[in-house]
Amino acid sequence: MDISVTYGEEKITFNLREELRIDENIINNELKNQPSSYAFIAMLHKKLVRKSVDSEKKADRAFAKAFIKNKTSVDQSTGRVMSKEVAKEKAELDPIYIKLQKSASQCKEDADIVYVAVRSFEQRQSLIQTISANLRRENI
Repeated sequence: MDISVTYGEEKITFNLREELRIDENIINNELKNQPSSYAFIAMLHKKLVRKSVDSEKKADRAFAKAFIKNKTSVDQSTGRVMSKEVAKEKAELDPIYIKLQKSASQCKEDADIVYVAVRSFEQRQSLIQTISANLRRENI
């Protein structure tokens, strides 16, 4: 339940179990704090989605650059330019492309993990409202 994601130079870590815990004894405080916690995690999710998309585009550009470089180079064994298939295979093995692809995958994973946290906070909101209503009924 420990979540750790990186956004820019900042590493954000939290324990989802701790963040989602509801204490009935301080339910009014829970109601007040829920919106700011939810806003933070939802905004982090949106920023990570954007980072993921940007990282994927960066990897795609690196692939295209490697593909063009390979496609326009002459195969020493045949004396002709490489076929599309060979150029594609070589581009997929390009170290820069591989590195950027791994980075894009990590960005997507971070965004997906935080999305689960966002959904959990939505569930928490619903539970807090239900508990609060039940406590009000008990006190009447």
